Amino acid sequence: MSEATLSKVSEFLSQLGVLLSKASGLGFWLFILGFALLALLAMVLVVKLIISLIRILPNLTVGQFVKFVLVLGALLMVLGLFMP
Repeated sequence: MSEATLSKVSEFLSQLGVLLSKASGLGFWLFILGFALLALLAMVLVVKLIISLIRILPNLTVGQFVKFVLVLGALLMVLGLFMP
């Protein structure tokens, strides 16, 4: 990551810390619990996707593999456009 990206991430995290330090009560803890559950669910889905991709990859035909590489390359290029 570039220094500009890291500085923006650290600035965002510090601002989030300031906001969270002001919050208190039951609603705050319910929000944190819900956010943690959603983050855990997202991580599990990503891990499941990676594992299924690893299992499928050796069984692809040459044409399917070429399509996979093209789609992956296009996806990485689009993601690269949005990253500073």
